[in-house]
Amino acid sequence: MKGLKKLPPLGNVIKILGINLVLMFLLLEGVCLGFYAAQHQQLYYGRSPDNSDNSEDNPINLDQQGIRLEENITEILHPFLGYIAKPGTGFGGFEFQSVFNANNYGLVSQLNYPYIRQNPNQVLVGIFGGSVATFYYMNEIENPTLARTLNNLPEFANKEIVLLNFSQGGYKQPQQLLALNYFLSQGQELDLAINIDGFNEVAIANNNIEKEIAPSMPSALQVMPLVQLANNNLSTEQMKIMLEVIGIKEKLKNSLQGQQECVLALCYFWEQIRSTVLIQNYYDRLEDFDDKRKKSATPDESLIYLQPWESQGTESDYESMAQIWIQSSLAMSSVLQARNIPYFHILQPNQYYPTERQFSAEEQQQFSPENNTRNPYLDGVQLGYPYLLQASQELLDNGIYFFSGITAFDREPNTVYIDTCCHYNQTGRNIFANFVASQIALTFSPPNLQ
Repeated sequence: MKGLKKLPPLGNVIKILGINLVLMFLLLEGVCLGFYAAQHQQLYYGRSPDNSDNSEDNPINLDQQGIRLEENITEILHPFLGYIAKPGTGFGGFEFQSVFNANNYGLVSQLNYPYIRQNPNQVLVGIFGGSVATFYYMNEIENPTLARTLNNLPEFANKEIVLLNFSQGGYKQPQQLLALNYFLSQGQELDLAINIDGFNEVAIANNNIEKEIAPSMPSALQVMPLVQLANNNLSTEQMKIMLEVIGIKEKLKNSLQGQQECVLALCYFWEQIRSTVLIQNYYDRLEDFDDKRKKSATPDESLIYLQPWESQGTESDYESMAQIWIQSSLAMSSVLQARNIPYFHILQPNQYYPTERQFSAEEQQQFSPENNTRNPYLDGVQLGYPYLLQASQELLDNGIYFFSGITAFDREPNTVYIDTCCHYNQTGRNIFANFVASQIALTFSPPNLQ
């Protein structure tokens, strides 16, 4: 028909489509290469196959956020400490060179407890606190800053410094106090005690209050699922959600594995987006699980008692958190002082409490308040740290060696925080380790002011 134009040959159409698809692929690959280079300061094609990504999507880093891909139950209830890791559970990632295992008491340590002093030359140092304290211990094992610093002092010259970790991810006061008394009752000797805390006492305590659980109770994030399992009272809806969570974890594991095996940057970012969506789905389903728990909760029938909490307002809640923190530390000091054991209390720095430090570009993108509107820890730190700092004067007035580390990173322009919670990268851990060691050293060898 004269009104119709002759269609191009089918082969030409396929050829044009093929060329456009190739150009689109090259464009997307180029964009992904640019994003990867900006994130990691290296070319994607030049990365090492075993190079661990320190983003939150990294499988090992997910462990520290409560997403265990290999096992569904890695923490167990403990009648005195609240909960512990299953003995043998591995902890690593976060730029550590080694994987550390939980000992016979479910605490990250190379030694089983109680540890018996092997010779009079040993100095036994106990580490207490939450996951930042655990990371401090792990960092000291790989890079013994405290031992080197103490060995330079006359009191500790040629001494063997032995670190004993009693901290656990999510622990907050009074769990440090309980851990101290429990292990002392088991015959554990100590020569020094270091308590590194603050973040959990307000951020995780605030999470407890949101779940109507007293801030003095163990972290609801860790303990509530264990309580439900112990009570064996999961509803049909809760069991369905648990099965969905297991399915999400399996998909996430496959996505992360695929991300590490991707040859192309486009594949890498596709899997990264997929894993990010799965992580969000994981947290959403946990929220659904908690909602079901609240609706079906029957405290009178529970085998495990968790003190309920009715909020009296923000100011009253944070004053209560600060008092728990203060009174627990004073009690630790009293117990240790009776045994002539020096006690050092360190308030940990956190990215959500503003100081004079300027974030690096990477930190600004990840940790600025406008980019963390859904962060569960933001309000707890911003509102809670001022109460801790104000209350800390009571520690000083009682002669406790208390040191605020909130400005420890102020002179460091490079990235020091490694996740959206509270943990530090290798640079940050080394700075913090030097801060802790120097403050302790000054108490044994004060500067000559003459």
